[in-house]
Amino acid sequence: MNIHVVSTGLSRGKDLEALKRQGDFRKATHNMMLAWLSIEEALQPLAGRLAMDAMVLGSGFGELEVTRNFLKGLAESGLARPLLFQNSLHNATLGFLAMKLALTGPSITVSNRCFTGENCLEAAMLLLQQGQCRSCLVTGVDALIPELAPALNAIYPVPVTLGEGAATLLLVNDAGQRQLGLPILATLHDVTYDWNATGQADAEIFSHGYYEADAIEILVERLRAGTHLTGTTLGLAKPDGSRSIVHWSLGAG
Repeated sequence: MNIHVVSTGLSRGKDLEALKRQGDFRKATHNMMLAWLSIEEALQPLAGRLAMDAMVLGSGFGELEVTRNFLKGLAESGLARPLLFQNSLHNATLGFLAMKLALTGPSITVSNRCFTGENCLEAAMLLLQQGQCRSCLVTGVDALIPELAPALNAIYPVPVTLGEGAATLLLVNDAGQRQLGLPILATLHDVTYDWNATGQADAEIFSHGYYEADAIEILVERLRAGTHLTGTTLGLAKPDGSRSIVHWSLGAG
């Protein structure tokens, strides 16, 4: 069964402050807002027809800001705030977004360090191939927490510097493509991995500010730069020198 990309969205360049002023986002976290901005753009071609069957969201660090606030409050007051703890969980981001989108189908949160985005693609492709859904949003998001940035940056080799962002792909199977009627941007075939680490990260690849789920954003950027695409594979380098390889083709494949 073919799995197609029919729309994309990015959070970069969007007005986060305007979103904060909306009532629905009064208590939303930074992760939730970044993710929503990318989803909103990906859904624009549907012109209000919210026909999503499923969603897979990936985040390497999850709701790190809320986790920090929960642990800080626990250390200072000895009080473990249950609502704050609940909102610190990795799947809290997707819970908010699923309610916002009124999703009733499968909603899956994935977190696997630098391969988070790729694992999201694999989960969504499996749902679509098995007929569990006809359309699936795939979003990768991670927020940069300034207070924690020095400690987190120490985990990664030079020249990797942590950034933040969110990106979304709208994936469909053949039935979903007929339902939505959107042009096919690319067809996804497989994701493979090269574990033979070189021990050296690529400065150019990580110059934008690396985040653990950024594979989705890189895919979106490459799709939008279509004239620069060559071949049918896209290698995504990781901080430890390993990489993933996305096997795809432009158009209907």
